[in-house]
Amino acid sequence: MNILLSIHHPISIEGGAPGVTKQLAGAFSRQGHDVTVLSFEDIPRRFQGKAAQLVFPWVVARHIDRQAREYDIMDLSSGDGCRLNSENYKRSLIVFRSHGLEHASAEQTRAAARRGELKLSWKYPLYHGGWRLHEVARSLRLADLGLLLSQRDLDYAVSRLKVDPSRCEIVPNGLPPAFLQQPLSVVPDANNPLRVAMIGGYLHRKGFPYAIGALSRLFARYSLLEVGFLGVGKGNASRIEEELGEAGRGRVNIVESYAHEELPKLLQNYHVLLFPSLSEGFPLAALEGMACGLALITTSTGGLAERLRDRHDAMIIPPANEAGIEHAIEALLNDRFLLQRVREAGQAKAQLFSWDSIARDQLALYAQRLEEKCKCSDFRSR
Repeated sequence: MNILLSIHHPISIEGGAPGVTKQLAGAFSRQGHDVTVLSFEDIPRRFQGKAAQLVFPWVVARHIDRQAREYDIMDLSSGDGCRLNSENYKRSLIVFRSHGLEHASAEQTRAAARRGELKLSWKYPLYHGGWRLHEVARSLRLADLGLLLSQRDLDYAVSRLKVDPSRCEIVPNGLPPAFLQQPLSVVPDANNPLRVAMIGGYLHRKGFPYAIGALSRLFARYSLLEVGFLGVGKGNASRIEEELGEAGRGRVNIVESYAHEELPKLLQNYHVLLFPSLSEGFPLAALEGMACGLALITTSTGGLAERLRDRHDAMIIPPANEAGIEHAIEALLNDRFLLQRVREAGQAKAQLFSWDSIARDQLALYAQRLEEKCKCSDFRSR
């Protein structure tokens, strides 16, 4: 098949939606398919920068109008397909790919703002909290197939955006080969420190305010607790140290940025991954931590949590809940047998999510839906 993928970011960014697009493109290519990726690199130079997000759907539509006959599959991220006229593409499958449904995330953001937990810019309702949501909804309704990352997102799309559920499927994200078959270290005994890692930008959406509150109290009670913050973003190290205060001094390691391929090595000395995100699609960092042998503590949001069992292959906690974070870390710190059991089961579960196997499943889904669309088009043309 000839496949087009789009992503409204520079494709060079590691991780996140651009990383998913890059990994899928590679997996499709390895299985013998022709793949084209459209990204911000394809935007004319005069529109680069702040205008890129606004003009990208037009860039996608213009490219497809010129090349549509060449593509069997047009797999377009989120709102990238909002400028298409689906009636023009009877022999191509138009796919909407969510990296976490923006509408659900926007609702959570507004709720946090109402509680006074964050302050929204006056610009937020104009684009990310307004026009962008219109683009996403239009793209999803135009698509022949919507790929969503969680049951929560699918339920929202059906009940609130009035999307036909028969045109939607839930799909996972995956792992590159470097994260598979990682060695699992021996669990430390109760006389040695428990080392907890957090991965991701220092953002409210990632649950940092709740994690900082819980960790501050745990530091005060347990001397055998150490925490690493990885990839928090430039300039955030001093902010984290200040918020943790004296209790965390000498027991916190902060890495503001790192190359993605360095992550397995960075996680070697950690035992637990704390991922208390408030809104997620299918978090790659959480899956990568499991693959590296860390016991995952995560909230019940997102597609990964829907595939895990509490106290078996992860510790599942409510979102926006300091007490839940505190109790989960405490349980693993005081019960090293539970810690080892969750580490082993979580790492075994992570092996099921290789990009090559996920790509095979999605290619089969493409082929099935494309055949159904073409048969339906032939019938209508008679």
